[in-house]
Amino acid sequence: MSLHIKNSVVVAFVLSIALPAVAAFASTLAPPLADPFGYFNVYSLKDIGTSNSPYTSDYQGIAGAAGNASFNTFSLADVDTRPYSLHAGGNIQLGGGTYHGNVEALGNAVLPGGGSIFGDLTVGANATASGGGTISGAVVAGGTANFSPSYTVSGGITQHATINPVLDAGDYNDISQFFLDTSASIGAAAPTGVVVDKYGELILNASSGVNVFNIDADEYYGAWGATVNGPADAIVWVNIIGTSVNLDWTDWVYNGVGAGNVLLNFPDATSINFDGGGHAVNTLAPLADVSFPYGLITGNLIVGDLQGGGQVNLGFYDHGGEVPEPATLILLGVGSIGVILKRKRQRIR
Repeated sequence: MSLHIKNSVVVAFVLSIALPAVAAFASTLAPPLADPFGYFNVYSLKDIGTSNSPYTSDYQGIAGAAGNASFNTFSLADVDTRPYSLHAGGNIQLGGGTYHGNVEALGNAVLPGGGSIFGDLTVGANATASGGGTISGAVVAGGTANFSPSYTVSGGITQHATINPVLDAGDYNDISQFFLDTSASIGAAAPTGVVVDKYGELILNASSGVNVFNIDADEYYGAWGATVNGPADAIVWVNIIGTSVNLDWTDWVYNGVGAGNVLLNFPDATSINFDGGGHAVNTLAPLADVSFPYGLITGNLIVGDLQGGGQVNLGFYDHGGEVPEPATLILLGVGSIGVILKRKRQRIR
């Protein structure tokens, strides 16, 4: 074996064990889902709402749930004009409200009445509608479709159809793993800067390229604001350290660097409670069961499970329009191999 080949093998081996972070930024999905951050405004690795306690309020962009999704008195994708507003890997329940765009679920659909879907409804199993409501498009069901006479379907109803969903079960698994890997990788990255606490205002000074900051969960909860200073080409990862996290109002300000280049990451959090207020920052917490009864987030909201009625306005983490390269992560010092491998072994619940 030549020296060149030996070196290549060594490099490949090091990358395979020390940089699972690389996989976190390499989606195998086809466009438009090649970048899940850019597609989903809201995504849950488990459920959004429950049948007994549906999620209320509104999302301005596309929502996805690997499990079930239940909504009532809700407005979905009222700003995002792309074809779909909701994807679910399980069942959906759409009560009163407006749902702008096509809706698909791999399981059943229950429509209790009072809702308006401005698009098509596609389900892998059965669709049941009671009470009054409207669907401007068609209903296509892999099983049966039983609709109340007072529920209007403009595009017709097709039962026992062959379903070709945009997202199948494997896609949901890939998307969820993408978010898990990304969170773990960023969480393991060595800090490149120090956060300055100025009388409750957290100041993060970033430079060109990738910047990493760590903040204790209690310190973040106690802060009234966070200001990010940096050039337009700065990418800023902010790790909030803690397993059980409480959040209230935090005023985010961006000078130079745009909000789309900043990601608030909760790599270890298993429980997050929003006490309300506002957060104009992209949020990634794929292990966390999140209670969000009220308040406002502007940007991505990616969580393990989502319950409540908080509003999510349109915004995306676009990482400066570029995917971080493996070399960037090497230079940052991704952190302990043991820590990364431990996080990689975590499975979607």
